[in-house]
Amino acid sequence: MNLHKNHKLSVVDYGNTVVRGVGFGRNPKLHLKDEWLTYYDTSSKVIRIENLVTQKKYDIKLSKKAHPFFIPEVEMISSRAVIYSDINENGYAALISYDLQNLKSAVIFKSSQSATRLELCQNNQYLAVGEFPYDGVNRGSKIQTLSIKEFTNLSTFTTIYSTIDQDVGNIVCLPDYLYFVKTLSFDNQLNMKITEAVKLDLKTQKLETKSNLKSVAQIIDMDGRILIPFRGAFYVLEGRANIGEDILKSIPNKEELQIDL
Repeated sequence: MNLHKNHKLSVVDYGNTVVRGVGFGRNPKLHLKDEWLTYYDTSSKVIRIENLVTQKKYDIKLSKKAHPFFIPEVEMISSRAVIYSDINENGYAALISYDLQNLKSAVIFKSSQSATRLELCQNNQYLAVGEFPYDGVNRGSKIQTLSIKEFTNLSTFTTIYSTIDQDVGNIVCLPDYLYFVKTLSFDNQLNMKITEAVKLDLKTQKLETKSNLKSVAQIIDMDGRILIPFRGAFYVLEGRANIGEDILKSIPNKEELQIDL
């Protein structure tokens, strides 16, 4: 439960039993067909990046005055470009692009209001950036998208959703739409927000409520299944509910792994 504690992180090839330690940190994430790994070292405030094929490593140092409990969002849009979030000493969030070739960074988005966090997800050549207030803070919510077809053009954001409501967020990107947790109303008797999972169409910007649990806090994308964890159960928003079926490809045999050089 200690948000400041690093954990030992390891990787293993699918179908293999040889485990390799990669470092210590939090929030590990695989990118680009699982060939890249990123994680956050809370003690040094550094985003660690490693190519799991070549084992080449990179480090990105966050702001020195970042909040001690802040954990950045990280997405890789190519083997060269890393997009991550950071905050300054005044509580304003920013989105930064880092070029692994020339080791240079550039700010591509700055929040116009303090005490909000940025969330990232990507799919189908677009990056979604959600801006949501921290719990108990009276700020609005916004979701924008950015085309990632070209690394050189990372400045044109399109707002697809904006509200004065204090949404929870937790965005999940799919090819034509995205899911997030929205605040529908406030129960004054219970002193709590009524939150549900909603589906936002990227083309029409139509919003559709997809749950009726009244207290949704999280959405999970698990191999194409969109799930809501709720009081010990998992509700399936999208995808097949048969968790007993293994949809992963079978482990290739040695003949299939042979490559002519």
